[in-house]
Amino acid sequence: MTTSTIGEKAKPGDKNFGLTPEAFEQLVEQLRQGNYDFYEQVFLTQFNSCVDYVKFRCKTSHTEAYDATMDAMLTLCRKMKEGKVGYGNLRYLFTRMACQHYIQSARRQNIFEELEGVEKPDEPSDLQQEDIKMMWQAWEYLGKPCQRVLRSFYFDKATLKSIAEKEQRSEAALRKQKQRCLETLRGFFLQLFNA
Repeated sequence: MTTSTIGEKAKPGDKNFGLTPEAFEQLVEQLRQGNYDFYEQVFLTQFNSCVDYVKFRCKTSHTEAYDATMDAMLTLCRKMKEGKVGYGNLRYLFTRMACQHYIQSARRQNIFEELEGVEKPDEPSDLQQEDIKMMWQAWEYLGKPCQRVLRSFYFDKATLKSIAEKEQRSEAALRKQKQRCLETLRGFFLQLFNA
């Protein structure tokens, strides 16, 4: 098997995403300089297989596995920039982080479902105030339909089924729209982050 250089595309299944130790160091340096192109190329090739792994391992829905994998991808990026992740079996680390994100999310949800009538407190976040401000700026760029779907799902905690019924649409079409909206929001956020 050949190992990739910084410009080659990673292959799903490779335990270090096709990166040599040198290519990994170059990738980290690019992240620190605000260049996310290669990071996205590498991790997006792993994204779907990680979603499938979380669905299988955690016995969860596609939507919840997708969200956990997205959270893991962003967390891993931040940790790499901070120098908290070293080279060696990155695929395992990525899938572990995604499963942990799912478990933490499910735990929080279960706790608050048991406490009827108690208002859910703000969740602790390791995001910097600057990042939160940029996320809200990115939110403003989204169209109203995307804002409505994401607000209903994430803030109001409505199920996709109930949102679809309310909007008289199929759940599958709404799921695709939600995924596209998340990707659009992420794209706006990265543009602001890299500016």
